[in-house]
Amino acid sequence: MEPSGSVTAIGVISIIFGIICIILTPLTMIVWVLTSFDPAWSDLSPHRLPCIIRIIINFLLDIILIVSGIGVLKLESWARALVSIYGWGKIALGTIAFIYTINLLTPNQVHGRFPGILMFAMLFSFFGWFVYPIILLTFLGRPNIREQFIRKLAPSGSGETRGRS
Repeated sequence: MEPSGSVTAIGVISIIFGIICIILTPLTMIVWVLTSFDPAWSDLSPHRLPCIIRIIINFLLDIILIVSGIGVLKLESWARALVSIYGWGKIALGTIAFIYTINLLTPNQVHGRFPGILMFAMLFSFFGWFVYPIILLTFLGRPNIREQFIRKLAPSGSGETRGRS
């Protein structure tokens, strides 16, 4: 069975978005390493380890996004489970990062330092942490979409399913 056009679109977008995020992760690490040598950024030193941990978790979740996107294209039931892990993981990480940033990384520490880049990073992060995961979880939870994955599990010529999704 072939996936519907909307399922195919979600699979392809997930793969592309995951690849973009994987490419941006090393760039983020490079920025953290370069700023560690600049005395002007020394006030951010206590925040390096939590940010590096967040970057590593993001990287792992982005790998999950790519793998789940491939699985969605093949209507694999495990892909829906990976999308759930990705979606809830990103929402949880985004919430923690947002609270951490608001409470601990004060505006005085970033004020006047690359405001355009920071604004882009905040918007991209908001999309990646909240908007896209919610879209994925909502879309793949719809009954007509779940049905496509269930029908793939059914043996040929049978109306029954071999497993649950």
